[in-house]
Amino acid sequence: MSSIAANGGSVRRADGYGLSQLNLRIVSALVLGPLAIACIYFGAPWFNALIATAVAIMAWEWTRMCCGSALTAESALAPLVVVAGLAAASFGHIWVATSAVLAGGICVGIVAFTLRRDLPVWAGSGVLLVGFAGIGLVWLRSTGDSGVIVVLWLFGAIWLTDTCAYFAGKTIGGPRLAPRISPNKTWAGLFGGVIASAAFSAAWLGWLQGQAIVNGIVLGVAVAVVAQLSDLTVSRVKRLAHVKDTGTLIPGHGGLLDRADGFLLNGTLIVLVALLGGKDVIPWQ
Repeated sequence: MSSIAANGGSVRRADGYGLSQLNLRIVSALVLGPLAIACIYFGAPWFNALIATAVAIMAWEWTRMCCGSALTAESALAPLVVVAGLAAASFGHIWVATSAVLAGGICVGIVAFTLRRDLPVWAGSGVLLVGFAGIGLVWLRSTGDSGVIVVLWLFGAIWLTDTCAYFAGKTIGGPRLAPRISPNKTWAGLFGGVIASAAFSAAWLGWLQGQAIVNGIVLGVAVAVVAQLSDLTVSRVKRLAHVKDTGTLIPGHGGLLDRADGFLLNGTLIVLVALLGGKDVIPWQ
């Protein structure tokens, strides 16, 4: 199977690629972190625009990874589908938004299969994951003042999971978590991310919401585990596509999808909450 780099894309190959420099990770976080926090605080239209831009890029990175080139019908269709879903979600039409993304993901998969791409099922599935994640975040932020608090908490928990898992894995090492999927991930990294997310969530809920610490621990563990599953899902697709990174957009991290993969399954769960529970539901109620 040919790599994307050989087909005109810029995704890096898995072989012969060293770890990213830590200072690049820190600089990237210092630039992107305040921008995301500001958009969360001010809400629509800034937050919606940020999420729409992010999911469009992530959908493009995913489909070009699965389809072997940066310029394909699928990589053009996927961003349009997820942005259309975000537009519907921005006006409160969650069912319309999810239906649009579902139909669009199926179409992307069919097109990829018809054109004999390497990973047609994954191409369509990625549109669903990315689109639902964006819809979930937009819906969650639209829940007023509580939306600010819960989205800031979610971003903080996922960022800490990713960062502390990286540090724990590099510092402690030890047995591999899933060597056939992502050989650099360790059980120490998983536990480091889970502990960091649980501690942050317990402190966040106790400080801002007056909730029992156990609620924060449970939520923090859940978010961290789901974020790690999201990471492994993306890693699995990268391994099938024979690439190391989904792109080169963020120095020290690769593509935006490499940095934000922890939101994929978490965002999908939030969509289920929105559809089944209504707009008054937030994670600690």
